[in-house]
Amino acid sequence: MTSITTKTIKGKKYKYFKYNYREGNETKDIEMSIRANGDLEQQKERFVVKVVNQRWVPAVDKIKNRYQEDLSRYTFTTKEKFFEDFGIRFTHHTSKIEGNTLGYRDVVSVILNDATPNNRPISDVEEIQAHIRIYREMLNSTENLTLPLILKWHQTLFGSSNPQIAGEIRNSPVFIAGSNYVPPASRFEVDFGLDNLFRWYNTNRDTIHPVLLACIVKFRFVSVHPFDDGNGRISRVIMNYLLHQAGYPMFNIEFKIRKGYFNVLEAANLKEDELRFVHWFFTHYIKSNQRYLEKM
Repeated sequence: MTSITTKTIKGKKYKYFKYNYREGNETKDIEMSIRANGDLEQQKERFVVKVVNQRWVPAVDKIKNRYQEDLSRYTFTTKEKFFEDFGIRFTHHTSKIEGNTLGYRDVVSVILNDATPNNRPISDVEEIQAHIRIYREMLNSTENLTLPLILKWHQTLFGSSNPQIAGEIRNSPVFIAGSNYVPPASRFEVDFGLDNLFRWYNTNRDTIHPVLLACIVKFRFVSVHPFDDGNGRISRVIMNYLLHQAGYPMFNIEFKIRKGYFNVLEAANLKEDELRFVHWFFTHYIKSNQRYLEKM
């Protein structure tokens, strides 16, 4: 995704970040020069911002405007049903991605009827109930994103099904099944990664585009992988919390696109190229909200 190219101008060589993409039948490039004496990671981050602003921000801001117009026309009851429907689908897909055995109808029955399906692990039922509780609480929360808030969500998610790990940062290595990416191993490295993440978030939350903010925080959090279990689910709660707070539609990463989702998380980490995940995220986020663009 992010490549580095060299140009010779008046006999001198200059390096550039380059990103190319197709728009219809046309191939387009976005470039940014690399300062030889500048911090490469900071420049790479500014390049990601440039790509997002140029390629995707106009579309996502149109999506937000129409989404807010639609919400403003809803009655209180209609809006309540709209968010409850999203919460059910979000809970089903985000849990199924992580191996939960309940089908969609089972999830609906658990959430709306407080029913316990036959021949399903009770832990799966408890985690569905816990996830929808987190989702409902976050809808009306105005609290700033902090590590204590995330630990509270994790405590809620696993308080019944796995209390030994609930709300606790891991102290030992973890491995991601089927992935070659290995998250930070020691507690020191995990704490360091979280500290960097929240320092970056608090510095950039009022300046970076809200959808990019949600994307990057989600990616960096799951890359640190601070819990023994539940990292993916909590990272997607974080993502939707930030999107919802900023007035953008939330994003339900559906089970059917999980392979591409896992593959791009792995590739972005192994190649140290955050733009790979940013590209995937914005492409699928816009596709999932295409109806708002069509209404324009």
